[in-house]
Parts: sequence; C-alpha cells; structure tokens
Amino acid sequence: MKTLAERFRKIHTKAQPVLSTCVYGLVASLAAVAFQVAINWIYKRCYTVLSQGSLSHFALISLGAIVGSSLLAGCLPPFARRRRGAASHR
Repeated sequence: MKTLAERFRKIHTKAQPVLSTCVYGLVASLAAVAFQVAINWIYKRCYTVLSQGSLSHFALISLGAIVGSSLLAGCLPPFARRRRGAASHR
C-alpha cells in the first residue's frame, strides 16, 4: 500500500505547493476549532459549574487549572525547538 507521501510526490510539481497550502490550512483550522472547543469545555467544567459550589473548592480547582495549563504550556517550547532544528540553542 502506498503511503500518503508517495502519492503526494506523484502530483504535478506546480500543484504541490497549492495542495500542501490547502492541507496546512485545513489542519490549522481544525486545530483552532479543537482548541476553542477544549477551552470552552475547560471553562464550563472548572469555572461555571464549580462557581455554584463552595468558595474553597472553586478556588482550589481554579488554581489547579491555571497551574496545570501553565505547566503544559511550559513543556511545549522544547518540542518546538526540536522541530525547527534549533535544539542546540537555549
């Protein structure tokens, strides 16, 4: 079975940049929609629903959500450096 990359190489050379741009745009838009859905889900679960309960429980869960998302965002830059080929620059 042929891989997707092999099939892509068989496309006419003038059409490859246009097709790859369309694919990148589609993937980026799907990622943006997924991000927005995830943010709305986290907001509803961590803030809207919990704001109806006790203040201490709300504050603890809110702090956990903020710390967790900050830690996750802090873990992403090393992956981005490796992908662009600049792993030696820190």
